[in-house]
Amino acid sequence: MEQENRRAKAHHSLEIDDNFMDSSEESSGTEDIFDQPGPSSNIAQSSLEENINAQIELRMGIVRGRKCFLSPKIMAILDRFHISQRSAVFILEAVAESLGHNIDELAINQNTIQRYREDFRKTKATRIKELFKENEPSFVCVHWDSKLLPALNVRDLKSERLPIIVTYKDEEKLLGVPKLENSSGKEQAMAVWNVLKDWGLEDKAQILCSDSTSSNTGRINGAITFLELYADREMTYFPCRHHIYELVLRSVFEYELNEVTSSPDVAFFKKIREKWNNLEKENYMDGYKYLNAICSESEILRNVNYLSNALKNKNLKNDYQELVELCIVFIGRKSDSTIKIRPPGALHHARWMAKAIYSFKIFLFRQQLSLKMSELNGLKNICLFLVTVYVKSWLESSSAIGAPLNDLMFLKS
Repeated sequence: MEQENRRAKAHHSLEIDDNFMDSSEESSGTEDIFDQPGPSSNIAQSSLEENINAQIELRMGIVRGRKCFLSPKIMAILDRFHISQRSAVFILEAVAESLGHNIDELAINQNTIQRYREDFRKTKATRIKELFKENEPSFVCVHWDSKLLPALNVRDLKSERLPIIVTYKDEEKLLGVPKLENSSGKEQAMAVWNVLKDWGLEDKAQILCSDSTSSNTGRINGAITFLELYADREMTYFPCRHHIYELVLRSVFEYELNEVTSSPDVAFFKKIREKWNNLEKENYMDGYKYLNAICSESEILRNVNYLSNALKNKNLKNDYQELVELCIVFIGRKSDSTIKIRPPGALHHARWMAKAIYSFKIFLFRQQLSLKMSELNGLKNICLFLVTVYVKSWLESSSAIGAPLNDLMFLKS
């Protein structure tokens, strides 16, 4: 009987699909409104399929399986690995069948899975807020930074999103990632303020942390100005210190190599990318003799010890780790076999460490590259600046409490 039901359902599905073709075309215009975080399948399409399936079952007298085994853990795994409703149906049916269950008795279909996933997300979000409220901090530092992310409802299209995080007592909490219509200061401030109100933190936000672009720091139209206006009080501002120190490195780079351009990529760095595969990776030349000309042996040793200890930090990001390793290679103290010169990565201006990392690599392989004398001298000065002055201050710049002393020592050195 079950096999006859399935054959009958398949036989009449085309006929009923035709009856719903017009409604499918009408509903296609509603696609843009479903652009909030949620299920991976389009909701309008899912609703249409549910209507079609309901009509099929109604006409054929077929009873859909009602036994549901979808647990919160299953929903979490589906979300964690970005598994679509359609793929989830195939996976769950195959697993259930292999375990000896009758899949016709189980509630395995796209609409049921979508509904359970939505309910799970809502329940989880509510529980997260409740747990946060139980140990709500007395004040928080608010961080935000816009980022282009893939759109939810249009393939191969990106949308502007604003991750908003609060930190407190050595902890951090992601509050939301709202979509922005534009990246203006007012738009960002409104998004941040709405999220803070949603979490009940508008009175707890005392410190603001963002990058130092004009959209955030502008005196009239900056996001910080609007946030203080919404809160009706002044707040403490901690601008991203990595952005500040990045401006210092950019100025040194442009001065030494006369490389000032509006292009998103640094043209000078393309030399090593184009010739990387032909370079003898072990045949590089360090810069110890240039460093020894301006620093004593004890100063060099102190520098090496500091860099070696920095590598032991497990939280060191990949770019920062590569920068520290290149400093050690430049000094000529590469004793650890795990330190290797990695292939060139991204070279655009947005990658903070690109100028430092590429300068080291080009200088180390200077004998195998065609460089002008002015370029060679410029790279030498940049590398010496990085090793003796910049890298230590860069690695310690994220400490707000140590910022004043760090800045003074940076200027002194």
